[in-house]
Amino acid sequence: MPLLFGRKICVDVAGLTITEPRIVLEVSREIDSTQVQGKVDIYNLSKEHAARIRERGGPIVIAAGYPETVAEVFRGVVQRVLHVRENLAHVTRIMLGDQVRQRQRLGGVTVRSYEGAVAVRQIAADIADDLSLPLGPADNIPASATYENFYWTGPADAALSALLASVECHWYEADGVIRINRAGMVQSDAPVINLSPDTGLVGTPQRTDEGLRVKMLLNPAVVLGCRINLQSSLDGATGSWKPVAISHHGDNWQGTFLTIAELRELDATTPEMVA
Repeated sequence: MPLLFGRKICVDVAGLTITEPRIVLEVSREIDSTQVQGKVDIYNLSKEHAARIRERGGPIVIAAGYPETVAEVFRGVVQRVLHVRENLAHVTRIMLGDQVRQRQRLGGVTVRSYEGAVAVRQIAADIADDLSLPLGPADNIPASATYENFYWTGPADAALSALLASVECHWYEADGVIRINRAGMVQSDAPVINLSPDTGLVGTPQRTDEGLRVKMLLNPAVVLGCRINLQSSLDGATGSWKPVAISHHGDNWQGTFLTIAELRELDATTPEMVA
């Protein structure tokens, strides 16, 4: 692995591209329909620029990594803006929200009615349309799965949850795309990450009740539902895993610059892929 220096964080918000002051990032997401959790602290902005970052619901994009790896880690909306003091520093704290819960989508209603047996994949695509978000690969929904006489009048996100429960799937939003999760299965368009002490693994993986927890140098390529090919001295850890929860913790000046992932075993029938 090349030596990685020069940690980078870039925030695009309110028409500004911010890279130079101290920026501290925390963002966590899970492979379910719960709200993305996160915040970004920007230190000592000018009064003019700090005042521009105030619109709730406005778009925000954050990229992070090292010069060789920097890429997008969050795309969503400004949920709330706080202006606080930390010792002698003025901090603009932006609370992050996902795109399903933008103001223009809150309370969005689906009115759908289908006669007879209709493909679950088709109904899911229609409901995603009602959320004004694209639907990612539907491979995790069995191609032959149908729903008999599906009808719904109510919140679109609840409709999608009810539909997918019939095929033991559920949905989550990732950077503006609705994705379908099925236990043990990966996202077909997600990257394959080879993770070892030589490629960024920090310390030894920890066993959890349901899988493993790993730490690595902050890596924006790690996304929910990708395949991680892990190499570790921990017994039983070497093999292919799927991240179901990811958190990025970054400070472009000092301290932590890590990605932490909760891993689950893959279904034995999941096709092998190479990086």
